[in-house]
Amino acid sequence: MSQVAVNICIKEVGRTIIYRILRELEIVDQSNCPAQKYIDQGHLAVGLPRYTVKGRQIYVTLAVGLGGIYFIHQTVINYLADHQIPRVKRRKKIWH
Repeated sequence: MSQVAVNICIKEVGRTIIYRILRELEIVDQSNCPAQKYIDQGHLAVGLPRYTVKGRQIYVTLAVGLGGIYFIHQTVINYLADHQIPRVKRRKKIWH
């Protein structure tokens, strides 16, 4: 998703903001797994299967092709036309 953020070139929109927008629009879930609708349409794909080991969630690798980059770009542009850029809470670094 970092490469997608670089390719779509929207000021102040990086990987984290893109994920936040996609989650809000229910394009991906909390584990970054795309909804089946978007997989079927060919916009997004899953690189690794989603599974649980001993109660611990194994995260999904989201795969995005050229069509997916265009789809995400248009989705973010349309979202930002009606909304402000979502703010991300930063954790304070604790230095020991």
